[in-house]
Amino acid sequence: ADVTPPRATELRKRGGAAPALEPEAKKARPEEAGAAGTLFTSPATVRTPSRTDDDGDAFGDLRATLQKAERASLGALPPFTAECFHYYATGGSQYSWPPWLLPENLKDANGRAPTDPTYNQCTLWVPDEKTQKAEKNHGTPMLLQYWKLKASHFDKIAFFKVGKFYELFYYDAFVAQRVCDLKWMGEKKPHVGFPEMGKHDYAKKLVDAGYKGVVVEQV
Repeated sequence: ADVTPPRATELRKRGGAAPALEPEAKKARPEEAGAAGTLFTSPATVRTPSRTDDDGDAFGDLRATLQKAERASLGALPPFTAECFHYYATGGSQYSWPPWLLPENLKDANGRAPTDPTYNQCTLWVPDEKTQKAEKNHGTPMLLQYWKLKASHFDKIAFFKVGKFYELFYYDAFVAQRVCDLKWMGEKKPHVGFPEMGKHDYAKKLVDAGYKGVVVEQV
């Protein structure tokens, strides 16, 4: 079976000035993994996506999904969360996901669903470490640090240093694959990556496209 999800050929439109990519969280100690560094920004010139495959699915059309989210009506999904659900609905479901990232289970750190008006898409509810470890392929020592980071930076694209590469997982992988045209790595969980020398170029592409990010280095 073809495991390569469909992707839009152009960047999507996001409202307001481009947010920042946020360096440098450390991986030396897990408790430091979520630390935020100094923010930097770059002006954005962003195009709307050309792909408009209206397949009848609520999240099948990325442009329509984001336009609906950006209207910010009561109970509407925030834009980044809506985009995540789009990726799951248009190819992501073929991959393996931890239960807490599935659209029907996703919550913020306070246990609020995305349709709750007080939902905070900056945070992610994750279970305790024992439960994480019990999830095959999703509770490795490296991913335990990843979940610690994403718990307080869910809406940021995480560049996670592994050896001489930066790797991106799950919803972040879909965003980076579309914006940066990265190749998929493996067939189990959503996963892309690039050599360490490409960090600044790919960070700039994401910032220019209106995303926020955080870089996690090895020390």
